[in-house]
Amino acid sequence: MARSIVPTWSSPRQACALVLTGATARTCLPVAAVVGTVLTVVNQGTVLLAGHHGPATVARVAANYAIPCCVSSYGALSAVRRVGPACPLVPADQQAQHDTPPTV
Repeated sequence: MARSIVPTWSSPRQACALVLTGATARTCLPVAAVVGTVLTVVNQGTVLLAGHHGPATVARVAANYAIPCCVSSYGALSAVRRVGPACPLVPADQQAQHDTPPTV
């Protein structure tokens, strides 16, 4: 099975566009499904089984899935971040060390 490659990015706007277009979905959705299910069972399992759930429980369950999805997307984007002169996230005094290729 071929792996999809997330395009590189250098600005927060590009990173948001990658998330909104689903470029990180292949990475984040399986993680969110597994981690969210485990968190829901551990944290809300007794409430759900007892049938005493309300809007607050629904919000907690949604957060159990949304937070791992966001964290996994951040990890996928961190792996393909393109750092260079155009990237505002790197301080000017550190630009030189990012612009030079590593020595082998």
